[in-house]
Amino acid sequence: MVRLQGITLTSGLFYLGESLRSVAGPQENCLINPALAVAAVARPIPEEPDDRPSYENLPPVARRAYLDWMAGGCRAPGADKRWGLLRLFGLEHRLFRESARGEETELIAEAERLLGLYGDDQYIRLRYECFLETAAILVRTGDRRNTLTRDSVRGNSLETRIRLGSIVAAGSPLDADDVLLWLASLAGEECPFEDSLIRQELKVLWQLRFRSRYPSGFRVEPPNTRINISYRSASGTFEVRIRGRHEHLPDVIADPCALDDVLSLLASCLDELEAFERFVGRRPEARESLEAALLLPRALQRTTVIGALGRELHGLMQGKRKLVIGLKPLLVLAGVPVAGNGSVSSRAFHQLHRLLDAIGLAVEPDPRYGTRRPRVDSHVVLFRAPEGGPIDATQGRADPLRPVIEVATHASVMRDAAKDGETSIVRFIRSQTLPNSLKRARLLAYAVALHHTPVRPRPAKLKALPHPERMRIGSAFVAAALTDGQATAPDMAMLQALFRAMALPMPLLHSAIHRCSLAGWSRPTDTVRKPLTASAEVTGRLLLDLTHVARLKQDTAQIVDLFSDEADEEPVDIPQPSVSALSSEPEICFFEGLDARHGRLLDALVQISPLPCHDFAVRAAMLGLLPEAAVDVINEWGLDRVDELLLEGADSIAIAPHLLGPLSAFREPVT
Repeated sequence: MVRLQGITLTSGLFYLGESLRSVAGPQENCLINPALAVAAVARPIPEEPDDRPSYENLPPVARRAYLDWMAGGCRAPGADKRWGLLRLFGLEHRLFRESARGEETELIAEAERLLGLYGDDQYIRLRYECFLETAAILVRTGDRRNTLTRDSVRGNSLETRIRLGSIVAAGSPLDADDVLLWLASLAGEECPFEDSLIRQELKVLWQLRFRSRYPSGFRVEPPNTRINISYRSASGTFEVRIRGRHEHLPDVIADPCALDDVLSLLASCLDELEAFERFVGRRPEARESLEAALLLPRALQRTTVIGALGRELHGLMQGKRKLVIGLKPLLVLAGVPVAGNGSVSSRAFHQLHRLLDAIGLAVEPDPRYGTRRPRVDSHVVLFRAPEGGPIDATQGRADPLRPVIEVATHASVMRDAAKDGETSIVRFIRSQTLPNSLKRARLLAYAVALHHTPVRPRPAKLKALPHPERMRIGSAFVAAALTDGQATAPDMAMLQALFRAMALPMPLLHSAIHRCSLAGWSRPTDTVRKPLTASAEVTGRLLLDLTHVARLKQDTAQIVDLFSDEADEEPVDIPQPSVSALSSEPEICFFEGLDARHGRLLDALVQISPLPCHDFAVRAAMLGLLPEAAVDVINEWGLDRVDELLLEGADSIAIAPHLLGPLSAFREPVT
């Protein structure tokens, strides 16, 4: 306890006297000289800007205010910032200039206390943090610890330099968190990982992208420069070099060029999050919304509302290939706004499509591919497809098959023969040569959706087709509808509506039906698809491939395609599990997620590949499968598992050689 000018000082940790024996030349700013005058009564004084105040240079009234502050335990709120600096000058003089061993803990604790009280001032905070940072290095050096733990490193440059130097000196690579510390030390106050609106998302994305680019860690060549740490006092009266074992470590941060590749990775992460950051900046209250989640990179979406909705929708599908659901319940489930009048905006549809793409579900009708925007009271079909099953939008809008499906479905529904009409439409779609199985899946889903919610046909699109194309479509649909050689009343209504829509003369339809009914229906020897031919532009008649017609008749009861197990499913808002139509299949499963019959067929190809088309067709028939349908089902399964088509070939069917290895990972043990 010290009594000075009637003031009792009990706090300690200050210098009192006329001079400091440890200092030659000008006295230390913090020294309280009792010989200097002090005002008898404290009065309010204006705060003067001074980054390096000195007790000696203070006026008497200011000395009185400073001593009163110390007498109060150095804790009065709103105190003059100069008092905090004078206190710091004494702490740093004692620790660094006089090397007070054994007092480090007390000095550091006092600095931390004062930082908590007066750290609102940016300059005071900076000076105290610099003191604490260097003091921590000094204490660890005294403890003879070479390596700092990541938890003990706060992102400041000195501690980061020692940790990184220790790792590099040991010949170890830096992981994502270590490089993150390095970046934070360089960026300082502008570090995007600290104060940014997207700091949490950026850290997660950084971890993912770093591990992808540097699976074994980030290696750095040790530079020749060694770590050199000095402390320049806040008072400006001294500078000392901090000695210790860190002086033998490489100073990794001294070579900023080593981070060029990492900085490009950081920039790409920031670019990926730019749209999300702008949105959150404008609407911080909507940070957890679906609209915000859709702006995140796909890798981060699974932990948001998108991931939760995806799990819910996949759960509703209960392992089935498709789900028929009302559009309004789907929009409500997805959190997409629906207006009071039941309308849905283009923006809302765009948001729904992006959501479904993100969770791996395709939807039909899909206005992006040439269909009208569905009404809110209509039904849609969801089916599994990577990335939402994208196809070329230009080709989708010009696809002539969608208007055909619309006309045929509308005609069958109007005659209350939707189920029979859907069967013919499915056969027609399967008879078409399409660029990939995904496009066929979309057309099948579109047909199922129109079965539940028909739309007004668009005959103008069909009439605009070239005459040979209209003739080809007509012949193919007749073949698909008359697999038993007879035209029922619903078939005739559907065919007549289609021929009228395509502006084809009715005598051509009657002639084609007559030839089909008189044709021989012997079992074909070649079950591999042959292209349909039509030379009506020359002869004026529909030419039907009768072998193809016979094959359709033969396999009508065995149509197995993407949606055949659920063709007559009724739409429900919350679908219930149904018993599989293929309950008689063998219990043995050769490949995970692939039914037994297709699994046996795929197993045969694994053993013997390539397999001639004739032999492949025979093996498929023995299992009760259509060859082309089997190829589509196996390829669809392959897209889901390895993101590629498994089967390829024209004259023979083979598994792509580079997929044999990945395929083995999905083989189930057969007992």
